[in-house]
Amino acid sequence: MFHIVSASSVAPSIVLTLLALLTISLVVLLILRFYLPLRTTPAFYLVPIFFALWLPACMVLLVPVDLASGAKTDDEATRGVWLPARVLLVSWRITYWLTFALTWFILPILGEYSDAGYREPKDNVLYSLRANAQYHAMVFGAGLVGLVYLVTSHGLNFASLKTTIMALAYFWGLIFAIYLMGHGLVSIPRRLFRFASISGRLRRLQNHAPKVHERMEDSLLTLEDIEVQISELSRRKVGSARDFQEWIDELTVAALAEAS
Repeated sequence: MFHIVSASSVAPSIVLTLLALLTISLVVLLILRFYLPLRTTPAFYLVPIFFALWLPACMVLLVPVDLASGAKTDDEATRGVWLPARVLLVSWRITYWLTFALTWFILPILGEYSDAGYREPKDNVLYSLRANAQYHAMVFGAGLVGLVYLVTSHGLNFASLKTTIMALAYFWGLIFAIYLMGHGLVSIPRRLFRFASISGRLRRLQNHAPKVHERMEDSLLTLEDIEVQISELSRRKVGSARDFQEWIDELTVAALAEAS
């Protein structure tokens, strides 16, 4: 009888949690739709970006649910929305390790991959892995220097090493949180105040219009120069142009389509 009551009492909490997760998913999809063309953006970009936005929002949901689940009350109905301990444990582990993988591996690799200018995906992947390996080598090098300093100053002590690593991890997260929150608390209200005045916004747009027009003219001139270079390369049949002939043909077709 106790198991039946317990299962029936947790069912509304599970339903509300699923509805909250569904709402978060819809909001994240709307944000992605606002900033990205969903139909043309590759899935290997969309899925990690979706989880990069979805997981932090789920953490905001998990914290109060976890606190309510651990509350000591006489009646389970007074807890509010709560979940079984096993469900919370699995949820926190999935959230933590996915966030860890996205932060340190998946998103940096995708960022360098999108910035690479190679034609073949394999070359872009190798460039991305090389750039991230250099970054991690610098981080581990700095950590090794700090470890040597710690050992020479306080000796080889596991407790001091553990506390130092934990302090650095908290310091890293707090610095980013303070910077992002400070920037958001200043930038977002300032933008709202500026956009509230229609006349002031119109004046700012009028001031920026000449600069934007000048940049557009410069971009058109640069585009014309690039189109001339592509047309010259398409006529060459020797040297390095032969190795990249397929790529040059694609650029020629794209340039002709842009010109028409």
